[in-house]
Amino acid sequence: AVVSTQSTGHRGCDAVVDSGTSLIVGPVNDVYAINSFIGARQMWGGMWFVDCSSTDTLPDVIFEIQGREFPIPSSVYVIPVKTSGGVMCLSAFTPQDVKSSRGLLWVLGDVFHAMYYTIYDVGNERVGLATSV
Repeated sequence: AVVSTQSTGHRGCDAVVDSGTSLIVGPVNDVYAINSFIGARQMWGGMWFVDCSSTDTLPDVIFEIQGREFPIPSSVYVIPVKTSGGVMCLSAFTPQDVKSSRGLLWVLGDVFHAMYYTIYDVGNERVGLATSV
């Protein structure tokens, strides 16, 4: 898979689609670049938050997998979280260097699944993706 956004540029990497992961986990440097690009600020617990009033103006983040683009709009990657002081808007992009034999991985979790239906074809060692309806 190739992860491509305006903020990180175009580079190849591996990705896994994981229904057991809530957010989108990616290499630290790439996720820092994406979060900075969307105006997120790192706060407590290493989580990144954006100004809730800017959600409608944020760009899509596009994952390119096998030559096909899979855009994730801000309405999906920004998650409102209730706090004692009101509502804060969490960025779904979580920095963590997950290593594989071929480099660092992206883990496309439930945020990705909100946009794309996933079919796991274990027998043929492949994953199929389609736009959710």
